[in-house]
Amino acid sequence: MGCYYGFVPPMKEGDQIVPKHRSTFTHEETEKMARNYRTLNMLFCGLDSNRFSCMSGCDTTKEVWDPVETAYERTSQVREYKISLYIHQYEIFKMQPRESIKDMYMCFIKKFNNFKSLEKTYINEEMVEKVL
Repeated sequence: MGCYYGFVPPMKEGDQIVPKHRSTFTHEETEKMARNYRTLNMLFCGLDSNRFSCMSGCDTTKEVWDPVETAYERTSQVREYKISLYIHQYEIFKMQPRESIKDMYMCFIKKFNNFKSLEKTYINEEMVEKVL
């Protein structure tokens, strides 16, 4: 069992350190456990079915969060790679034959939102010039 942002599953000391039984939790320990499980629930709701099946046995938010954080761009290497990929896609972006202006604009906005999610932005003039 791990710890995450101050959460440590309640332990009982004696001959050895083992998890406490729920009936012996203090009010504060019960609240910490409830917060951990609420956070776990939120994390699980955001996972696809494959990742959920791999992570469903985890007991703490840290056990779930660390691999998810790595997989979804919060490491600097992954983030930089994605930014360079999105920049390339942005640079080669053009309207496709038989594509409506509405479809082209929606595609452009999707690419722009990719940048926004990685906290990289273009100024409005650049974006207008690209669409034109």
